[in-house]
Amino acid sequence: MPISLVAGLGNPGSNYAESRHNIGFMVLDELAKRLGLTWKRGFQGEYCTFDAPNPKDEELQTPPLSPPKASAKYRKVFLLKPLTFMNLSGNSVYELANYYKLPTENIMAVHDDLDFPFGRIKLKFAGSAAGHNGIRSISASIGEDYYRLRVGVGGVNRALLKGYTAEYVLAPFTPKEKKQLAEYIYFASETVEEVLHNDIKVAMQIINQHNAPFPIAE
Repeated sequence: MPISLVAGLGNPGSNYAESRHNIGFMVLDELAKRLGLTWKRGFQGEYCTFDAPNPKDEELQTPPLSPPKASAKYRKVFLLKPLTFMNLSGNSVYELANYYKLPTENIMAVHDDLDFPFGRIKLKFAGSAAGHNGIRSISASIGEDYYRLRVGVGGVNRALLKGYTAEYVLAPFTPKEKKQLAEYIYFASETVEEVLHNDIKVAMQIINQHNAPFPIAE
């Protein structure tokens, strides 16, 4: 089934805007800008919508979500930034998904990942939260059977961060990383678009072949 809801995770407020933990917000803001979309308030967050073509092999299987532009070839796609703070992201995701009756398999979360270095992106389905409070909240609200686009912000040894993980993810990117941050976010937004316009399994194979496309600048 194609993705119809993309939730970018982060924390509201200027204090968090440039933190590693907010890269999910950054990616969706970039995608919305590229698509000329306007954010609206609702579902305990900000959201916007657009019509995306269904993958060819899904055209006869996936009904449109809502009028007026719905057809056998298009579906409504929702971009959502929960404004509940990270630990309650699931409340916002559940509210929108429940209102539009979206199956969990049609949902993808975009979030920061400590286990991957800056520049590495991976798409996975289901599984544990791996210590991410936003993912933990979504899983508690809708179950674990949804997609996650893991956007690397670390690649650090978690043992060395013991007791300081929150400080690390809430800190801004390093000067070296900032040199390539705009390009990295743009690439991640293109990756989301790749998912939305292709069969999810095909997109997963393509995305997961990339390994650190943006090495940290010297």
